[in-house]
Amino acid sequence: MALSAAVMAGRGVGPAPFVVPDGFAPAAAPPVSGFIHPDGPRIQHAASAIELPDGRIAAFWFAGRGEGADDVGIYSAAFDGAAWSDARRIIDGRTTAEALGRRIRTVANPVVFRHPDGAFWLVYVSVTAGRWSGSSLNLSRSPDGETWEPPVRLVSSPFLNLSTLTKGPPLVRADGLVALPVYHELAGTFGELLFLDRDGAVVGKERLTTRCLIQPWAVALDPATAVALLRDYDCGARALMTITGTAGGTAWSDPADTGFVNPNAPTAAIRLDGDTILALTSEETAAGIRLRALRSDDGGKGWFGGALLAGPDWPADYRYPWLLPDRSGRVHLFVTESFPGYSRIRHTILDPAIWSGGQDVR
Repeated sequence: MALSAAVMAGRGVGPAPFVVPDGFAPAAAPPVSGFIHPDGPRIQHAASAIELPDGRIAAFWFAGRGEGADDVGIYSAAFDGAAWSDARRIIDGRTTAEALGRRIRTVANPVVFRHPDGAFWLVYVSVTAGRWSGSSLNLSRSPDGETWEPPVRLVSSPFLNLSTLTKGPPLVRADGLVALPVYHELAGTFGELLFLDRDGAVVGKERLTTRCLIQPWAVALDPATAVALLRDYDCGARALMTITGTAGGTAWSDPADTGFVNPNAPTAAIRLDGDTILALTSEETAAGIRLRALRSDDGGKGWFGGALLAGPDWPADYRYPWLLPDRSGRVHLFVTESFPGYSRIRHTILDPAIWSGGQDVR
């Protein structure tokens, strides 16, 4: 898919209001926790999820013998409220190469979301050679979240079109554009927004940070304001940072420190209602990397810590969380659970009380 003339000329897009998802009342639910694909490939990582029209929850992740290996594919399974379906391999390097007519060595980082027109979009990373600095983005679409069209390549740069990766869901604008958070790891590490039109063409982009802050996860608070959380990428601060966006994502503040240390790992967040944001971030403990619940009641200006997910039920290292509230108010967590030599995707329906106080979950 060719890059638009506006981006080629260096122009961005104009302001427009954000479309703000409805708030929700968190619902307590019977404990549900387990692996989505326990007998799957050795390495499973970076899950995202969406609610299907019939109320099932569909998850997407990448898996293979190792991160960046040539056998990696993107898998999907659906949760009906009681159990997960068998996992399906929906796309991989071979099928991506056939669709794009170019060599693809591996795939990674699937991000699924519902477009304003009702279709499901899946954006994922492909790598031709080398590591993540040689990555590009691809888009596949689906009418139902289960049957996927052949992918097209997203062209975000008129030059090499390399080193663009994605992790979090997009912001949606009232003019129909989707503002997809991405990040770069070649010739500098920084976060950026890509503005995609209804056809999936990149029609503009906006840099979010100067350097070191990557994997932005953005939440719209009202039509005028969004907040993004970013991780420090080996630049010494080891801090979880926030930025505030206005004008439909075309203007962003300088980074502000949340006051919480982050072990170079991404964060997930959802808007509860008003200016209240619920988040999960990785935290380094004596037992390993665990998840800490964070809450802000003032639009991301101040944060306090809730429960730490630790103890016998949380025995491994936890990174790359994805949060999804469903139509009944249940909050689903998808996270990579890493053991020596292998990893799995854990799905948990969270008790909303973890964001209400500091008592650890053990």
